[in-house]
Amino acid sequence: MVAVTGSPSLEEISGALRTYKLCSRCHRRKLIDKFPRSRSNLDGHYSYCLCCHAKVQHARRKEHPEEHRAAARKWRRLNPEKARALARGRERRRRARLRKVAREEFTLYEIYVRDEGICRICGTECPFYRATVDHIIPLALGGSDTRANVQLAHLTCNQQKGPRVTLSTLVL
Repeated sequence: MVAVTGSPSLEEISGALRTYKLCSRCHRRKLIDKFPRSRSNLDGHYSYCLCCHAKVQHARRKEHPEEHRAAARKWRRLNPEKARALARGRERRRRARLRKVAREEFTLYEIYVRDEGICRICGTECPFYRATVDHIIPLALGGSDTRANVQLAHLTCNQQKGPRVTLSTLVL
């Protein structure tokens, strides 16, 4: 079969059809990347868009709060490091936002690699599961939440230091 010049091929047509999808809730045609991923659906996406998905999830949490809490507890129990990292990030962003200080996005892992796994308070090796981000000039004293103002620290070293600026943290 000879294709007419200028007409799209079957692959191009099917590719174009797969890039859009009709939301089963709001009945709008949207790009496929506006639909959440799903392992069970054939095309790999839910039948409703991200906006509708958020509304469905919100309604489900409101109708069944105990089920949601139980599922969240189970996830935190099965993923302790991820849960701890999320909680740390949330708390750090909240404190920075309240104090209206300069902020950068960074992860504990980035700081761990940068500081080569060495606690910058006591100077000894720090295993990742005991590592925390310590603010050299604490947020409580007007320090920024940036890479330049954070260092790696053991949890116990960080707790003992508290919201103080020490000479050892400025020197290391």
